[in-house]
This record gives sequence, C-alpha cells and structure tokens, in this order.
Amino acid sequence: MSYRVPYEIILFILQKSKNLDIVRWRRVNIHWNNICTSLITTLSPPLMLNDEIVSIFLNLTQIDLYHNSEKITDSSISLLTNLTDVDLFFNKIITDSSISLLIKLARIDLSFNAVITNSSVSLLTDLTRIDLCCNKIITNSSISLFTKLTQINLQNNELITDSSISTLTNLTQINLGHNKKITDYSISTLVNLTKINLLHNNTITDYSVSILTNLTQINLFRNETITDSSIFILTNLTKIDLRSNKTITDSSISTLTNLTQIDLQYNNLITDLSVSILTNLVRMDLEHNSIITDSSVSLLTNLTRIDLSDNDTITDSSISLLIKLVQMVLIRNKTITYSSISLLSNLTQTDTIKHRLLIDAFTFSV
Repeated sequence: MSYRVPYEIILFILQKSKNLDIVRWRRVNIHWNNICTSLITTLSPPLMLNDEIVSIFLNLTQIDLYHNSEKITDSSISLLTNLTDVDLFFNKIITDSSISLLIKLARIDLSFNAVITNSSVSLLTDLTRIDLCCNKIITNSSISLFTKLTQINLQNNELITDSSISTLTNLTQINLGHNKKITDYSISTLVNLTKINLLHNNTITDYSVSILTNLTQINLFRNETITDSSIFILTNLTKIDLRSNKTITDSSISTLTNLTQIDLQYNNLITDLSVSILTNLVRMDLEHNSIITDSSVSLLTNLTRIDLSDNDTITDSSISLLIKLVQMVLIRNKTITYSSISLLSNLTQTDTIKHRLLIDAFTFSV
C-alpha cells in the first residue's frame, strides 16, 4: 500500500540519507518533474522535485530532465559536476550556464532542445554519445570537436553536414532517419560503423553502404536507395529492418546467414526461399505479412520471439515446432490457436493487445 509522504518529511529523509550513506543509486529520472527511483517512489509516488532536492545529490552521474518544468533549473544542475549522462529532450529550462560546467559528460540528449547552444556544448570534449534529433541549434562548429564520439543521432537534423561527420572516425552508430544533409561522402569514411539507421533516407546510396563491412545492424524501413548490390556484401549483419521495403530481395538476404533478427512487416519481396536459410534467427516480425509461409517458419527452430499480428498465413503447423518460443504477439490473429500454444512450454508471454514487445523500430537512441 502506498501513501503520500509530506514534502518536509521526504526532504528530511533525503538529507539524512547522505550522512547514512543510503543513497547509493546513481540515476534520477525526472519525467514531467516526477522521480522514478525505487527508494523514493516507495516513499511517495510521485515525488515532485525541485532545485532544493536535486542539489542534495552531488554525486549523481545520470539525470533525465525530459519535459522538465520550471522547478529544476541551472541553480541545482550547475552543482552536479559529476554528471556523465544528461537528457535534455524537449527541455526549455536548463541553459548553457549550467551545461558548460558539466565537463565530465559522456552522453547528452539534445533532441528537440531549443535552448542549449554551441557555447556550452563545444566544451564537452569527452562526449561519446550525442542525440541531435530535430535539433535546430547545434552546428558543425561544435560537432567537429567531438573526436571521441561513438554514437550520434541525426534523425530529422538539418544543420549537421558532411564537413563535421567525416572527421568522426570513431563512430560506431549513426541514425540518419529522415536525414537529407549527410551524404555518401562522409559515410564512406566511417568504416568502424556497426549500426546505421536509414529509415526514410534516400540520400545515402549503395556506394557508401557497401564499404561498411563491419555493420551488424541496418534499418531500411521505407528506404528506396539501398539495394541488393550493397546488402549482399554485409555478411556480418545480425539485424535488419525491412518493413515496407521495396528494394531488397531474396538475392541478398539469402547470403546473410548470421542474421538473428529480421523485421518483415508489410514486406512483399522477401519470400520463403531466403527465410528458410536464416536458421540462426531468434526474432522475427511478420505483422501484416502474407508472403512468408509455414514452409520456412517451421525451419526456424531457434526462434524465441515472433510477431504474427494481422497475419493469416502462419498456422499452428509451424508454430507448434518452435519449442524455444518465449514471446509471441498475436494481435488480431485468427489462425494461431491453443492447439499449438499449449505445446510451447517455454512461452512466457502472448500478446493479443497493441503492445509491442518484439523487434523494435531500430531507432537506436544515443
């Protein structure tokens, strides 16, 4: 049973906890100004934070200020000089005056942020991860300084260009969803990339992708420029997103025998011919897919998760053979019955409501 503890009591407990060395956790999550730590939510869910409370935890290394209200300001954030991870997604309160002091930051999320500028960001030279999705302030002048960057999100970003990205040779992950500024020129230099997101991206072509032979994950959701000619070279791929993709065919997929995850939602090109070869698959999404049949699925005995939402093609005959299945999504599915489900002793969850538990959209956050 939970109950609300008066603010004065909570503050007293937090202050005492410093002396008792109780506060050992390192992450505070402020979501619309609510805290989500096991210790404090037990006391009073939700606990409304302000500068007075936040300033107590001088050893914090991570803080999430997503949609932070006016109660958390530069006044307290400037004191948290041990921070290594800060989320300022949609934040309109925290400014350069405090961020410029957080020189230990290794990760910062500035997606949809309209306050933080190059002035403070350029001082964060230890950054290894940065999120600039839909950011309209940060430019090449600061990004080119981050030579330690390994992950960057440039989805819907219109300011960062090849001139800075081409210098970030340590990058291993890049999100270029809906991006029209980054071209083959810079991507072809990022040979250490292991993950690339090209959803709705029609700027990057086979020329640069074919060079990225270290790739293990690629998102080609609604991508119209990447074709079999580059994909068949990427034999290290373990995860591929081909939702609504109309350029990749069996020809290249059949060569990707290391694949462990594949998303074929609304895909009409990939057939049983290639899927039957992918025996290392552990996750598969066949939502709204009418091409893949029992013929190939029955051979994928290593599958642990499968999504058959709005799928009327796969039946009990193949599912009953997938004894390693742990999770299955059956939203609006009319073909899978208790007959097969009862045979899956490892199954811990079947979803029949709109709750996604399978292969995500691979918009990896950084």
